[in-house]
Amino acid sequence: MSLTPTWKITQLRRKYVFQVISVGLVLIFLQVKLDDALEEIVAKLASKYPPGLCDRHPDLPCFHHRASDLHFNLDRPRLLV
Repeated sequence: MSLTPTWKITQLRRKYVFQVISVGLVLIFLQVKLDDALEEIVAKLASKYPPGLCDRHPDLPCFHHRASDLHFNLDRPRLLV
């Protein structure tokens, strides 16, 4: 029983679509895991550097890099980067 070229092409398309869907689902799963991990990291950083630790910026969550004397505002958008 020989397969016609059209049938082979259809099989290849189905296989390709299945692989694309499989890869897409894996990427979605990994993104969800990354989002969960990122939220945990952001929460830890927010608790480690609450407002009031920095003398120059008492109302901001600030990280002071003492070696370079630089101050970094650790607001939510910056913690997500």
